[in-house]
Amino acid sequence: MEAAHSAWKRLYRFDEWSRPAAAAAAAKHAAADAWPLPQALADGATCQAELRLEAPGHARCTQAVWRLPAAHGGGLVRTDVHEAASARRAREMLLALLAQAQVPLERWQGAGAPGEVAFAAPHGGCVAFVRDNLVAMAVVLGPASRGLAGWAAQQLDAALTARGDAAPIAAIAAQRAADMPAPAVRQVTLRPQADPAAPGEEAAPDGR
Repeated sequence: MEAAHSAWKRLYRFDEWSRPAAAAAAAKHAAADAWPLPQALADGATCQAELRLEAPGHARCTQAVWRLPAAHGGGLVRTDVHEAASARRAREMLLALLAQAQVPLERWQGAGAPGEVAFAAPHGGCVAFVRDNLVAMAVVLGPASRGLAGWAAQQLDAALTARGDAAPIAAIAAQRAADMPAPAVRQVTLRPQADPAAPGEEAAPDGR
């Protein structure tokens, strides 16, 4: 396991981006602060559904599905925002997400790159990045035109950083979304469950 972890670190050159800048290290946001971004990821994009995941001992995560405007293909993009305990931990979390990718993602640097550190799939269908202690990902659902996930990631990052005068992200997002219909929202809290009864055994009335 340790050998595999070291291999991923080498592949993605983790040492080059493992340490956040002082400003990022001092920042701390909750995943829920990013919502509602909600129904206004960008002009003409609408949030179709939202799912908030919480489990003891795990980072909170908010997932949303967006329908993009016709100018960007009118397709669907899923965005995930994970809340890490710190900016340093967020970078470790990003590495873990990169290790789960079906194809290796490439470092995205320079003009237009979202977040402080970003990686993109060569086919343009997935982008993952870090902003302070948040780890975000944009994934195209279905056939992808090149750059579609990148565009969505840029819009998501712009919303995450549109905090002018330290105003809460949610307040700014609410202003942008004031005239939009609310999406379907589910909040899921995961808790440990008792093991199911073995075949031939009856579970006790209390589930144990």
